[in-house]
Amino acid sequence: MLKTYFRISGLTKLQALTFTKEVQDAQCQMQQEHAYSGTALLTEYSMDDINMFIVRQHVHVEQCEILLNVLNNHTNNACSAPNVLNQMLKHIDCRITVEVQQ
Repeated sequence: MLKTYFRISGLTKLQALTFTKEVQDAQCQMQQEHAYSGTALLTEYSMDDINMFIVRQHVHVEQCEILLNVLNNHTNNACSAPNVLNQMLKHIDCRITVEVQQ
């Protein structure tokens, strides 16, 4: 099973609060003192909200990443990334991180 998230690091407290209000199902947590990380499930519906947030808040591309969370259930060794991943990369060319959970 594969879930695709968009993650932004290095947010201020105000940016973190704005992210949770403007992006559907977004969550934020404190990374270190005065720095927050925001994560949202990447879907066709959330993509526009994420892009608008990045533009309005002047977020740098280095702060962004697409997180592919793979749940390894040993029944299928292959999984495909959703089309929304390609669509998002057309808007913002950020790094991709793959996280495998057993």
